[in-house]
Amino acid sequence: MDRRVVITGLGAVTPVGERVDEIFTNLMNGHSGVRETTRFDTSRCPVKTSGEVVGFNPEDHGISPRDQRVLDRYQQYALAASNAALLDAGLDLPRNEIVSRKKSDQRFQRYGAAIGMAFSSTEVLQDQFAKMAEKGTRGVSPRLFNMTLPNAGTSLLSVRYGLCGPLVTVSGASASGSDSVIAAYDKIRHGRAEVMLAGGAESPSPRSSSPASRRTTPGPPPARAGPSTATATARCSARVRPCSSWRSASTPSPARPVSTENSSATACAATPST
Repeated sequence: MDRRVVITGLGAVTPVGERVDEIFTNLMNGHSGVRETTRFDTSRCPVKTSGEVVGFNPEDHGISPRDQRVLDRYQQYALAASNAALLDAGLDLPRNEIVSRKKSDQRFQRYGAAIGMAFSSTEVLQDQFAKMAEKGTRGVSPRLFNMTLPNAGTSLLSVRYGLCGPLVTVSGASASGSDSVIAAYDKIRHGRAEVMLAGGAESPSPRSSSPASRRTTPGPPPARAGPSTATATARCSARVRPCSSWRSASTPSPARPVSTENSSATACAATPST
């Protein structure tokens, strides 16, 4: 059974903006998200620039202070992007707090998620290894696995929105987000799901990834990106690839919201066409 699948909502968190219209405008105007790294001291790092997400406020995207303490940076980006996609698509799903035992009774057996990642959680691992060296195993967070497992982003969306359908995790380097969209498309096309949130999230720590990226770059060191250069010459340190939710053609498409000004993340939500 093949069904037609369409994208109905978008959302993203990127170094060039946190709203779809803002991101598009900045890209068309040649604005670069690459700037001087501020998250750590770069005096001993060969790469001084990165694509940081600047000014991100988790509470603007409904992420509680309690959840912020137990979520890796890339997981927060994934939540923000998916929330924006759902708002853009007009899908009314619960927003469960991750650490709270009180969860909504709503369960969506044919709603799922496909999230890609490649090199996330390195910052968490660095910090936890340092604490273990200083304090022993008692210094390691009991939530380490929840923050660092490859499927952490996908599982997080499942808990957040009550998704009990297919849950797919893809790790294929820079193609992870695109491959996740393809995986979500196939789930709906072949009748295994009605709605899928799909995309990718990333936030590697430049302290470890930048030197490695620099050493694997052939040729002379890349020139620093100018303020009007659209092509980044340093590895992006924080990004969320497009996320999408898909529906089968037999599922009614919800009415689009009048305003999506409150959504400040990039994700895609897709519904079946009617």
